[in-house]
Amino acid sequence: MEDIHTSHPEHGFYQHGRQGDRLQPYISSLHLLLAVEHLRAIDADLDDLTINKLSGNSLFRAEEVRLIYEKAAEIQIFKRATLPHRCHNCGSTDFHYAALRCICGVPIYEAADSMTAIVRIGG
Repeated sequence: MEDIHTSHPEHGFYQHGRQGDRLQPYISSLHLLLAVEHLRAIDADLDDLTINKLSGNSLFRAEEVRLIYEKAAEIQIFKRATLPHRCHNCGSTDFHYAALRCICGVPIYEAADSMTAIVRIGG
């Protein structure tokens, strides 16, 4: 999956889930993949309570949650931990390092920056 960072609660695309001034949290692809990876890491089964948590107020139905849990043999999530080579807004390489912003004012290092998930299907 590409652009999984758009599912991060601090990303503007995720923010479209707002109801007035409050963000109504919902399960998106990032949340589901993190949850499934976590369940696998702690050797936990996907029980009905967890399925309900992951499919209620979610982009995924219960059947889809179950299917992803059953079919995903491995989930790897990668997050950029370095500064971009250039500003995505203006193309500049002149950054205010202390402020973590480009000279044009755009943030160059945020919590919701560049994340990718690789899901290996099968056994």
